[in-house]
Amino acid sequence: MSLRKILIIIAIAWLVAVTLIHAWLNLHLFDPKHFGVGQKKFRIGFLPVTCHLTCPVTDFINKQMTGESIFDPVRFNGWPELKEAYLSGYTPATFILAPMAMALREQGVPIKIVYHATLIRPAIWRNATASFASWA
Repeated sequence: MSLRKILIIIAIAWLVAVTLIHAWLNLHLFDPKHFGVGQKKFRIGFLPVTCHLTCPVTDFINKQMTGESIFDPVRFNGWPELKEAYLSGYTPATFILAPMAMALREQGVPIKIVYHATLIRPAIWRNATASFASWA
């Protein structure tokens, strides 16, 4: 076998190995939770500019949680899209800033604070009419 064929085989094997490791560690494709039927996803909207810990925290919660439900963080690029997804019910909970929450409340949107963050970080809000058993 020539040196060229050996290098091509090594490169292909390396590519396959790195792809499988990435799928296992980062995408969790081999996690048994991903193969479960009837999983109940609870979507949480966020903006990466203000909520940089949403994905790591929800990933940690999903790994530690027992049962069939999982938190599904949904990334948005702007406040208008996040607001419309929240109002339509696509995301029953979302990380938003207090001024937007107050404006929604003034418009008659049933909204509740669930988690209040620091002065410069957003809080998590949920639709007051959303039915999710574990939310108080």
